Amino acid sequence: MAKEDILLVDDDPTVLEALAAILRDAGYQVATARSAEEGLRRVQRAMPDLALVDIWLPGLDGLQLLEQLKRASPLLPVIVISGHGTIETAVRATKLGAYDFLEKPPDMERTLLAVRHALDHRRLEEENQQLRQRLHGPRTFCTPHPQVISGGTSIPLRHRARGDAIARGAWGDRPIAESRGLAEGGGMDTTALNPAQELLAQRYH
Repeated sequence: MAKEDILLVDDDPTVLEALAAILRDAGYQVATARSAEEGLRRVQRAMPDLALVDIWLPGLDGLQLLEQLKRASPLLPVIVISGHGTIETAVRATKLGAYDFLEKPPDMERTLLAVRHALDHRRLEEENQQLRQRLHGPRTFCTPHPQVISGGTSIPLRHRARGDAIARGAWGDRPIAESRGLAEGGGMDTTALNPAQELLAQRYH
């Protein structure tokens, strides 16, 4: 069985090579890019199953890249990585649809666990979509125009993820307001959180 395709975007060659080696050793197919623009060109040729994106990139930053990737393929899980992570950055990444938030230097076990969870979540989302379609028949959704990437770069419809029609992405229904509510002293059941929201909960406590 072929392993999933993963796109790594980081301008630090040391981090890029380390992450690529970890994922290839685990059996994944890995493509790398040193900038958001290069990453978008790779996505134009073939949509990956997962993307790991550094926040601090030359030109377009990682959050702008995250936004464009989620617009192109709402079910694409995107894991954000940063060496200078803050609560504000994690909240913004979560709002834009990031599945998880990892800090540098990358830890092998933590990285592989986040990747497995993200890919499993995507598979469940796709299966749920297919089940809904069988139960209710074809439905019309507001999908992005084929010209989904700014700056004149387009992603052909045939390269988009199978679940592109679902606009809510890979996040479930828990609002980000619950995560930010932790700062105000509100308690919550962290067992029900997604990985990025767990990070926020841990930092606030």
